[in-house]
Amino acid sequence: MRLLEGLAQPREEDELKLSYYNSMTTWIGIDPLLKLFGLTRAHLQGDDALLAEAVRNVANRMPTYVTIKDVKYRWGHGQEDIYPVAQVEKLWSDMSGLKDIQCGYLAVPVSAASR
Repeated sequence: MRLLEGLAQPREEDELKLSYYNSMTTWIGIDPLLKLFGLTRAHLQGDDALLAEAVRNVANRMPTYVTIKDVKYRWGHGQEDIYPVAQVEKLWSDMSGLKDIQCGYLAVPVSAASR
């Protein structure tokens, strides 16, 4: 199972047809996550360059979402322009695309989540 970024869907109205909503509340197992990065707890007290390299290595494997949207830029007295913008992001709370880490989900009905 994979999570799907709302803005990554082809049509905005498709999001309203989904049965579940992802709140991105995340529980993390520290040691398995460090293993994914090729690190141990001891590394966290060490060389910042080693930590940065470990993060870059995992970032290269993470899915990247690109969203094209129009953004209004207001200037002057009531004047505005609309520019097409590409938003590029990695959703670090969604590691479901990586095969070497276990991801799981809890399904909560929307009615229970809204209480």
